[in-house]
Amino acid sequence: MWSFATDLTYNYKTLEEIVLKSYQRYSLVGLNDDILAMLYYQIGRIYESKHDNFEAINFYNKSIEVFRNSNNIQRIIQAKISIAGCYFDLKDYDKAEIEYLRIFEESSKYGFKRRMSACANNLAFLYFLKRDFENSLKFIEQARLNGTIVPNINYYQAYIHFKINDLCTTRKELKYLIDNEVDISTLHSLKLIQSFINKNDKNVEHYMDLAIKDFKKLNSNLDVQLIYEMVLDYYKDRNPQRVKELLPEYIKLIR
Repeated sequence: MWSFATDLTYNYKTLEEIVLKSYQRYSLVGLNDDILAMLYYQIGRIYESKHDNFEAINFYNKSIEVFRNSNNIQRIIQAKISIAGCYFDLKDYDKAEIEYLRIFEESSKYGFKRRMSACANNLAFLYFLKRDFENSLKFIEQARLNGTIVPNINYYQAYIHFKINDLCTTRKELKYLIDNEVDISTLHSLKLIQSFINKNDKNVEHYMDLAIKDFKKLNSNLDVQLIYEMVLDYYKDRNPQRVKELLPEYIKLIR
């Protein structure tokens, strides 16, 4: 259970020591299907954490094959979500989108709200990254309806409304989100968007630095990318010189 619930961003070496070396050392003959399937799944997580996504997909597919023997639909869907995550990490966003949409529908059929929430969170992020704001808002709503606990969707929502709504409406919504936010990285991102609205360049720089530091600590490079993109968009007409200064950092990040 520890291995299933643990965030592997920082702990994959511990799991690798426990799981992968056991897999490499011992025979799997006669192993219970549920244990074997979970073993394959955990090995997939190890490889995904190391960004060896093709090997991760290989083991996730192995886990799905074995989970089917016991008709463990929840675990099958979770493994499919992990595969979609690998496509996301590979920046094959079209493939990731197809997979997440398919899994969202499958999860809906069974009423698996946690799986629906996971897919909706990722689709909201994916569409935000692609600047498809209409679909991003749609899946932000779906994520909330299905009990999401991921705070990042608050800053996606705030930025979308900043881009598409009048400033008065956006200010009210942003104040509500800021007043109720407990996650520090999301709060800094919301404060950054508030600085855009107020055209306060000093605060833009301050909260950009804080948000980037936050997301780097979380190893969330795509969120760092989004922060740069929002700031570059803010400065594109306002301060072309600052755009010129920030572009090399942004290009280095996305390569």
